[in-house]
Amino acid sequence: MRIRGKMKTNKKGMTLIETLIAITIGLIVFTGMGTCIYYLLILNESTKAQTLIAQDLGATMERINNTSLGNLNTNYPNSQALTQNEVNNILGGYKVTGEVITVTYSSTTSDPREIIVTANWTERGRARSVSLRTIKRG
Repeated sequence: MRIRGKMKTNKKGMTLIETLIAITIGLIVFTGMGTCIYYLLILNESTKAQTLIAQDLGATMERINNTSLGNLNTNYPNSQALTQNEVNNILGGYKVTGEVITVTYSSTTSDPREIIVTANWTERGRARSVSLRTIKRG
């Protein structure tokens, strides 16, 4: 039957090609969303580790600032990692995989003295490092 020059069709639903195109677009969208979620989880883990490291460095730096300049070399030897006893007393133990905190000085006898507290750790198989610096007067 013709209605004003056009053939009337009783077509209902979608063709196979329309269905395949819709499925392809859906797969692309869901793959992208899955990838985003995966990388957000990785970023969340990294941010958590960096926050814990920053807290550990801050606590260590505060403990060092409360130590007299004359006792720094005794309590925190130059370029040596904190001992496990110090880590337990200051931080309550390391919280990040492979974390090691080291205290170094520009000079062991100068006044004022530059103090550098460095944290090294491993994250997803890669070595990471961050440092805090301060100057302490006697």
